[in-house]
Amino acid sequence: MTSCSPRSGGGRGVTLTMLLRDGIIDSGSGSMSVNYLGQKFIGDLLQDGSIQLQTTKEVFSSPSAWAIHCKKMVNPTKRSGCGWGSVRYKGRKLDTYKMMWFNKQKPSDSKEIRKPQHHVMKKAREKAEAKAKSDPAGETEPSTSTSKDQSDCTHDVPIAASVMLEETKAPETTSLRRRPIKYTSLGQRTIEHDQNALVESLSFQTLGKLQPYSITVSSNCLFLMDLHAHLTSSEVVGYLAGTWEPLTHRLTIERAFPCRCRLGDKDNALIVEEEIRQNMDKAKLSLVGWYHSHPTSPAQPSLKDIDAQLDYQVKLNLTKYHPCVGIICSPFDSQNTQPDSSLVLFMALPPEMKTNSYGMPISLNYTVMQEPFLTQDLLNEIKWLCDFCFGAPDLTKFKETWRGNMANLDKLKLSLSNKLPSDQTDDRLINYVTQLINEADQGQ
Repeated sequence: MTSCSPRSGGGRGVTLTMLLRDGIIDSGSGSMSVNYLGQKFIGDLLQDGSIQLQTTKEVFSSPSAWAIHCKKMVNPTKRSGCGWGSVRYKGRKLDTYKMMWFNKQKPSDSKEIRKPQHHVMKKAREKAEAKAKSDPAGETEPSTSTSKDQSDCTHDVPIAASVMLEETKAPETTSLRRRPIKYTSLGQRTIEHDQNALVESLSFQTLGKLQPYSITVSSNCLFLMDLHAHLTSSEVVGYLAGTWEPLTHRLTIERAFPCRCRLGDKDNALIVEEEIRQNMDKAKLSLVGWYHSHPTSPAQPSLKDIDAQLDYQVKLNLTKYHPCVGIICSPFDSQNTQPDSSLVLFMALPPEMKTNSYGMPISLNYTVMQEPFLTQDLLNEIKWLCDFCFGAPDLTKFKETWRGNMANLDKLKLSLSNKLPSDQTDDRLINYVTQLINEADQGQ
């Protein structure tokens, strides 16, 4: 075996040895990978923090050394590259694990560990206070740019974290298949209220008001959310990213970021959140909302969803007005006889007079923007999402019957067919998803 010359571990002095020592990652065969120009290289993470290329058995002392070696095998002119940004550990970039290590070094109480958004929100409040001191009269010029050009903190707020990390939020069961109740029947909060009770959303029209902003949702975003909701019989959750145009009051939801994490898995949730945050930054998108599924119940918010939505709206408005939208997707709503999933976009109005009452759920109108083509981002998310869900005990049994003679897989294909980009009318993308699901069935 040959060994490369020692090089820096990268990442402000953080090394793989340090991550191994502190339990952030574990040594193992095939856990390291590099993807470059269509070529994939697999490596073993050794106990001393070095990486061994499986094909040649060469050993490299750092991610950077291994990454540049692999890239030179494909492109001999390649001379440099960020190893921590190129190398993946178990499918995720090393940068996310490096951030996990830094977070563990910061002193925090147990509540902040359970709810990582507390630290982020504290920073947001400090930023807002500093801004207020520098501009006490609030006479700043209104911005004419979209959210892609704004340097605010909205994309840093992990609003879905409290749902994803809440261990008491159990996966939906058959007992939750019930009709939504009227909001007017709720009255004051009482301990007798079932927090999983569904509430029928009202509309601005019924209140005699206009919707305060227009919403456009990308078809690629809807496609990924719908697929995510179909893959498992448990509730799923994810983030929504897009742009906000304050002058025209237009919100555009461009991408969905599924949380590839099990409910209650707090340690992995931190890694997932950091990875999503980095991807939003890379795409120059802002956090604009969250989504989750009701596998078999109607797409209406529960009492717990309403409280969460109010909380998220406050968090996204710490520095300036910024809409926050919740989306509920119900793939197997027992009251829906159509194959297309039930979907509702909603917000929550805070109680006006009765401080001990619930917020009012308001459904939001939106238009769908059909994407012209299939993006590589969507293709990657589909593959990663399927890889994560396949093999789980709650994976949807796609061969079982949905209604009549239609199997769950056929129902999924029909639902997704309404959300395809323009260049996929020949069903290539549908066939790709079908192939992934069939391969998973054969592997079980």
